[in-house]
Amino acid sequence: MLEAPQPALDLNLDQKVKTMAHSTFIRSWPAIGLGVFFGGVTGFVLFEDVLHGASINTGHVQTAAALVGAIAAGHMAWPAIRTRETIIQGLMLAVLSVGALAYVCVTSGARNAETAGNKLLTITASNDVRSREIAQLAKAEGMLAEAQRLMATECASGRGTRCRGVMATVDVYAAAIRGHNATLASLPAPKVNGYAHAAKVLASWGVAVTDEWLTLNMPFLVVLISELGCIAFLHLGLGHRAKPKPVEPEFNDSDLAPLPEERDNVLEFCKAFKAANGRKPRIKEVQSKFPDCPHTTAWRRAQAA
Repeated sequence: MLEAPQPALDLNLDQKVKTMAHSTFIRSWPAIGLGVFFGGVTGFVLFEDVLHGASINTGHVQTAAALVGAIAAGHMAWPAIRTRETIIQGLMLAVLSVGALAYVCVTSGARNAETAGNKLLTITASNDVRSREIAQLAKAEGMLAEAQRLMATECASGRGTRCRGVMATVDVYAAAIRGHNATLASLPAPKVNGYAHAAKVLASWGVAVTDEWLTLNMPFLVVLISELGCIAFLHLGLGHRAKPKPVEPEFNDSDLAPLPEERDNVLEFCKAFKAANGRKPRIKEVQSKFPDCPHTTAWRRAQAA
């Protein structure tokens, strides 16, 4: 019994592919390095207290999870959204990425704001002490000058009781002045509130902004730069490559072997077609035999054969 001739397969399948999945590959090592750098900056801000001896708590674990989630979900969201079968998962990843980014920005920004606030309080306290000492010094110098004027008047005719009393007062004021000068010498140099100075500079350029606005927003802008820099550079460094899957080679109808008998069942038809032609039937070939067969059913029966 002669076997039906098998059709020659078209081996040039490189140009006949369709997208089925994606894989991640390194697209740019410099971008990866920049992403790791910005990620390290963000991690340092978030875990600085741990580096200084604080114990790891639930907040630290949640922050680490949010940082990883913001990077990974942001990288995987778009390929999943582009694929019809995983669009729901892609949207969930997009929501996760945005939420994690917001959590990291708020958490890290709050810690930056705390550090900046403590620094500002230290500057204010130091400057207040200096201002107070300068005011006391000026007051003591004025009282010393008045006491010296009285001393010159009272002691012009000799050192009587009133003269000696004024001289003692002069000595007290002189000692007070020396004490204020010593205190001022021990204080650190006057410090400048950077945000207040920046607000003055911006105001000179015509930009209406206050030091209070800068104090509130700058800690969060810095974190946003670090976190977005981490995600953006990592996404530039990591690429998505579509995994190709060969499609069925094209056959001419003249290459098809005749079926041994008529088949009323779709699955039986697909099995007989594959046995006779060495390949599973295409959907349109199944539907030419069974016009009422749905597209999906035809595909499933062909796969089952």
